[in-house]
Amino acid sequence: MTAPFCIAMRCAASEIPLWSRALADLNDALQGETTFSAVEFDDASHADIICVSLLPDLESPTDWPNVEREWRVRAGELQAIQLTRGVPIFVATIFRHLPPEHAARMHRLRRLNLLAARLSQEFGLYVIDVDRVLAHHGALAVGSDAWLGSDTARDLAASVIVEMWLSVGIDHLVDGVALTRAIASHAEQRKAARERLSVPVELLRLERRQVKARAQVYGVQRDLIDDRNLPGLLRDLRAGRISKLTFMHKVTGKLASRVAERLRRH
Repeated sequence: MTAPFCIAMRCAASEIPLWSRALADLNDALQGETTFSAVEFDDASHADIICVSLLPDLESPTDWPNVEREWRVRAGELQAIQLTRGVPIFVATIFRHLPPEHAARMHRLRRLNLLAARLSQEFGLYVIDVDRVLAHHGALAVGSDAWLGSDTARDLAASVIVEMWLSVGIDHLVDGVALTRAIASHAEQRKAARERLSVPVELLRLERRQVKARAQVYGVQRDLIDDRNLPGLLRDLRAGRISKLTFMHKVTGKLASRVAERLRRH
């Protein structure tokens, strides 16, 4: 067993159960080869992994220009830690669903998620796209809003977080054989939930792309509905994740694309 490592986390109070669950799942997947523990964000300069959630900024009274300015300063500081110590930095998006009493914050929520993508491009931060996965299932199916209060929402979000950690977060800390076993263990744990919720195997795809003078590895989330085959669309329809009208629109669109492709070939 190697020495324990630590993960610095900045999140909203309502997200503490989510990140605690993700940390526990990571340690379960590692099966005692090593362990990770959480530390306060103030100790980020000494952490082995740094994770920041955007949710505190949704709740903050700070006006948008100052939020964006503060984030760019913070991202620059985190990038310096990343470059000097090789620490991966993750930023988590916010699920795009708000209760009626908070509907006025939706514009701010969308701007924050867009900011995450821009910070990734400019400062090399990894985006954990929690929103993408939860939005596929919908608020009704996961029984939650942006604050991720349900077990289902936390299970899904934690799975995405651990997937990113295992893929690009800890490979420099954990032995290759142990990491391979951890990835297989986590995949097995996800299997039943993935089949139940109709999430395809290609939930997360890692790509390497040249950004300015360096290569950047980042997670890409597929359009989980548009890429569905007919059996997958039928499962989504039966589970209530898409309406009959959406189902017909998707099927008709696929058929039209196939006919057009055949006409081009002939």
